[in-house]
Amino acid sequence: MNRRDLINTLLFGIGGAIFSPPKLLSNEADQNFKVVGINTFNKLIEKAIKENWHLLPFNTLVCRIALSFTKTPYVGSTLEQKKEEVVLNFDGLDCFTLVEVAMNIARQIRARVFEIEDLVAKTLKTRYRNAEIIDYTSRLHYTAEWLLENEKNGILTDITKKLGGIEHKFNFNFMSKNYRQYQALKDDKSGTLLEKIKEIESQLNHHTFYIIPRNDVIKVQRKLEDGWIVLFVTNIPGLDYGHLGFCFDKRLLHASSNKKEVFLDQSINKYVLASPKNVGISVVKIL
Repeated sequence: MNRRDLINTLLFGIGGAIFSPPKLLSNEADQNFKVVGINTFNKLIEKAIKENWHLLPFNTLVCRIALSFTKTPYVGSTLEQKKEEVVLNFDGLDCFTLVEVAMNIARQIRARVFEIEDLVAKTLKTRYRNAEIIDYTSRLHYTAEWLLENEKNGILTDITKKLGGIEHKFNFNFMSKNYRQYQALKDDKSGTLLEKIKEIESQLNHHTFYIIPRNDVIKVQRKLEDGWIVLFVTNIPGLDYGHLGFCFDKRLLHASSNKKEVFLDQSINKYVLASPKNVGISVVKIL
């Protein structure tokens, strides 16, 4: 029995749930993705179907998926490839890819569309400006722009202001000033990509964001709900956010570079105060 037959069998074995046909990508898009650890994805989807995860409240579903990746090794820079393409690595995650993978798998399970092609399509939309890969700069490298793009697309909403956040202006220039740290920018002898990055940074500098200062997080923590995304504002010059993860039981569920794995950490407030680099937080809800 192939995977698609198995999915149909499982679905109709739980009371005739409707199985949506897979959303296949175009031939052109098909050539622009790479999947590592497909067996991990298959097992998660099969478990979700057997246990009717699509019936869970959405925030519970997001956390259920993120928790399923507990102990998964922390692996950074999995998106940095010689060819710019949609990369999905289920066997090695960093803070951003954990959040994005859990969010998008939750969205496809809720829609009861279970094919990997659908996840690739969702990731293309959340990770790339206008859901289009042109070159390295098409990717939403700054977390703040990732937030803006996905707010525009109706996928995320920034609720920091509603929680009592204050206005904050970032000074985006980290990538352009440190371009040698980025292989694609370093290898681009024409400087075209670097100029594009500078233009993106310039545009981002016109936006105002909201943050909850580090000393006020304790007052806001009790309002945080499971499945909300918490972004940690950094004081590293030229950067916006240095880390992100999910709130779960007022604690941080994330891929930790220190612990080298995905795990459930201490409270959000304690995590903020543990590092002087953390200026505060922003809070985002998945729609």
